[in-house]
Order: sequence, then structure tokens, then C-alpha cells
Amino acid sequence: MPKINVHELQNRYWNVGILPDAGGSIAYCQARKRRDLYDVMRPTAEQDYHNPSLSSSFLMIPWSNRIRDGRFQFEGKSYQLGDLKADGTAMHGDVRNHKLTIEDDDETSIILSFESISYENVNFPFHFYARVTYALEDTDFVISITLENCYIKPIPAGFGLHPYFVRPDGDNTPQVKIPCTKHY
Repeated sequence: MPKINVHELQNRYWNVGILPDAGGSIAYCQARKRRDLYDVMRPTAEQDYHNPSLSSSFLMIPWSNRIRDGRFQFEGKSYQLGDLKADGTAMHGDVRNHKLTIEDDDETSIILSFESISYENVNFPFHFYARVTYALEDTDFVISITLENCYIKPIPAGFGLHPYFVRPDGDNTPQVKIPCTKHY
């Protein structure tokens, strides 16, 4: 298996590894408290960098749930997805299974994109464009995701993240705060 490269983001507070070739997954996410780095998300073993499901976090695009039997109805038409898992579902989107394009990067941010029409084997019947930005902004690690419909009609799509946070161990371990004012 070819080596998967890590794009490292660093500032005074963070050390984050991004895997553009593995669907834009996160390889590791560490926060600095005083002089020490602590894992905020479970670190990915280097030999598993090619497998987004074993990463610290992965993107779920163009759907973030499980689709029973990989089958869904939309606007009166039936669609069948492939790559069914052991539980019989199509799970967590398809973008994580592809190499993402690096649009821009530096030591504190990276912008990745995915245009479905550029790939022959996308497990989704509609064309879409996705973009994710990972950025270290002082004490914040900011993740922004955009999903754009490139089809001529409406499409059923969504997105999400699948982080594996590390449980805090004592008072010295950094705590994760997610400032969420809306949810569904």
C-alpha cells in the first residue's frame, strides 16, 4: 500500500494532522496545555492512515446516516447505492473513500475539495461539490464544510463529521467545547 502523506497544521495551541488522500480525514488532533500536548481525538496508527474509519475523525458526505439496504426513494424514483456494510446499510457517505484536492494550504490551514463528476466510482447518483476547510485560529480549531448541488434538480444530500474524542483524564486534560446554538 502506498504511503499516505499527512498535512500538519500547527500553532501555539494545536497540532493536527490531515489526510487529503484518505478523504480529508484527521489523523491526529492534539491540544497544548502548558508545555504538554494532549490527544483531543484518538490518534490514528500510521499503518491505518489509508482507512478513514480508523482515523481520528472522517467526513460524512453526501449523507451522514445509514441508508437501509442502500436503497432510497426521491421524487418518485428509487435509487440503489453500493458498498453495503455488514449491517446491510450504506453508511456515512462516500467522500471519505476518495482522494481530495488540495486547493490551498499553509501551516495553520488547509482547504480540500471534491467534485463528484471528476470520479467514475462515486457511490451517489447525483453530482455535487464538497469543500472542507481545517483552520487553526488562535485557540480554536475550526472546521467548515460546504456541500453544493451540481445537479440540475434538487438532490437529497447532507454532511457531517465522525470524530472519536478522547475521554478527559483528570484536571490537566484539555476539555472540548463545541459552541452549538442550533441543531436538528
